[in-house]
Amino acid sequence: MTVNTISISDLLTQGGLELLAYYSYVVLIILMANFAQKFPKLKLIILLITTIFAFIYQFNLSSTLEVAKSVCFSLALTGELYLFRILNLGDSDYLFIFLSLLFPERMFSSALSILGNSIVFAILLFVLPLLIKLNHQKIRENFLNIVFIYIYLAISAYILTIANELNMYFSFPNKVSRYISLLIELSIASLLLLGTYYLNKKFHAYLIKLKYANLHYLELSRWAYLVVLSTTLIFFILNFTSVLITQNVDNILTKAIPVFCLFILILELVFICLLLYLFSYRYQLFQTQLAIKNQEVSSQNNLKDLFKVRHDIKNIFYTMGSYVNQSDDKNLKEYFNQEIYPFAQKEIIKSKTIQELYKIPLLPLQSLLQVKICQALDKNINIAVKISLENFFLGIDLIDLSRMLGIFLDNAIEAEELLLNNEIKFSIKQQAGTISYIIKNKVSPNFSVTNLQKRCSSKGENRGLGLKIIDDITKRYDNVDINTYLSNNYLIQIINIEN
Repeated sequence: MTVNTISISDLLTQGGLELLAYYSYVVLIILMANFAQKFPKLKLIILLITTIFAFIYQFNLSSTLEVAKSVCFSLALTGELYLFRILNLGDSDYLFIFLSLLFPERMFSSALSILGNSIVFAILLFVLPLLIKLNHQKIRENFLNIVFIYIYLAISAYILTIANELNMYFSFPNKVSRYISLLIELSIASLLLLGTYYLNKKFHAYLIKLKYANLHYLELSRWAYLVVLSTTLIFFILNFTSVLITQNVDNILTKAIPVFCLFILILELVFICLLLYLFSYRYQLFQTQLAIKNQEVSSQNNLKDLFKVRHDIKNIFYTMGSYVNQSDDKNLKEYFNQEIYPFAQKEIIKSKTIQELYKIPLLPLQSLLQVKICQALDKNINIAVKISLENFFLGIDLIDLSRMLGIFLDNAIEAEELLLNNEIKFSIKQQAGTISYIIKNKVSPNFSVTNLQKRCSSKGENRGLGLKIIDDITKRYDNVDINTYLSNNYLIQIINIEN
């Protein structure tokens, strides 16, 4: 037992030294990349020197076949990183990334025995934050980018590692056939790159949003990064603990833990994406509310300007009228009195009427009433509007309220078209916890209100669909009450809504 403990202890020490050596190698590559950025004229020379150094280092550690497999592995991961393009890196930076991801199996002979396939997590978790430092980027502004790339590349790296392990179980008859394993790995790498190209093409717009999500949701990004980091570290500890407990580096737990880790990381990525979607929706809702508020402020300012213009136009037309009346030109007088003056009066009345609607703080309701009032005025129906509100509330769904008001106003406009001395009065009053929408329109002396009180139309058979809709809506709400009655040749219909 003592021998086994010492053996595992030595293995851990050697594995730690191997990881330290690799990390030193990566830091050196990143430093060379920074030198290339600081001295752009020497970039080509620095790239060449770094590449030669990297391959000499690789060939000193491993065989040609292992280096070739390492190149295939690094090309696949670097290619995926290049296709996604969610890190702000230059084209030359990707060569440095390719060199930093070169690690033949023999480089981690002891580390692989202890960590197994979890070694890919240890590598990516160290390399990716360093890549962010290229082009002087801040890690905290790229948390979500790192999380996504880390999980995606970890999946690809794990697939390539498993494929390489499966090749070890096949025996090949001669030396040439040994390279079949390299061809298989190249094929899998090509498939991974094709899959990445397809995913990037289909979801590129969403991936681009990762760049901006860090700025809008910095706390969420930091939280996501810490969760993924903690998850990976926990699985490292589990992997290490399984080796200590079983005293065996080739136990079933070392095989299962990386798979389970990937599964958890994927779930975390899905959860983070859902959270981002939720926060994005809330942000869009906030932007919409802000736009509506700004529009309300703008409308109030326009209202003040409109009031000034209306006041000035009215005075100007009165002044013009006095000059026209003093003129000896009969045609001018006739044209002014029959065309210009009535039009001006109509427009002044319209602007004054619409001005009253700006007291309603809800833009959709404003728009509906404005359309109906303009319809009445265009049909030469006299209409008066009065709004008296303190603390506006809807009380019911906006669509239902709009439907009821629209039906009542349409019926009133239709009825007034048949009268010579027509008039509609629309008002909104608020008392205690109740808002009342009041529609008054003139009716003929022999008009009967009985059918309307029963929500039946007096227009004849197959009519009155609007009243049926109103009846259906009011039945759905306990806080809505409709009163219909006649008073002094006016049909009065009131929608009372309690808060």
